[in-house]
Amino acid sequence: HPDVASSLNNLAAVLEAPEALAEAERHYRNALAMRQRIFTGDDSDTASILNNLAGILVSRQKYAEAAALYAEVLTACEEALPDDHYAVAIYRNNSGECLTKLGRYEEAETLLTKSQKVIEKFFGPNHARTTKGLKRLEALYNAWGKSDKAAEVKGRLAGGSGEVK
Repeated sequence: HPDVASSLNNLAAVLEAPEALAEAERHYRNALAMRQRIFTGDDSDTASILNNLAGILVSRQKYAEAAALYAEVLTACEEALPDDHYAVAIYRNNSGECLTKLGRYEEAETLLTKSQKVIEKFFGPNHARTTKGLKRLEALYNAWGKSDKAAEVKGRLAGGSGEVK
């Protein structure tokens, strides 16, 4: 039943502490398998579970598998939702973080900058999601060796402005 899949997803979210990541991953995988048996098409709850599972995989340093899941999420959402939808922006931002960890900096920059504009517009400059996105941009530029851009983003963080130029 879809409610069981939702409950497994919620349980996994509660377990996202470092010592329980394997258990959280197992519950996300079970929730995903259940949703995919129940629903044959793309739906927002399945996309959310895919995103959550990919996030756990990033936490467990399984970056390649996570990147593939994020690609699946983005393909489904970009077809079903407007380009400036906040959920698409969140999924792009999450994917951008993963691609940074894989060293795929140009792809990560595209996703992070595009998503940051939507996140800023939807959530505002002082929201936690805005700050998280800016920290991800800063991490990207530091990893990429672009210290001038990292410093610019750090300045926006210090100034409380999520605006991406």
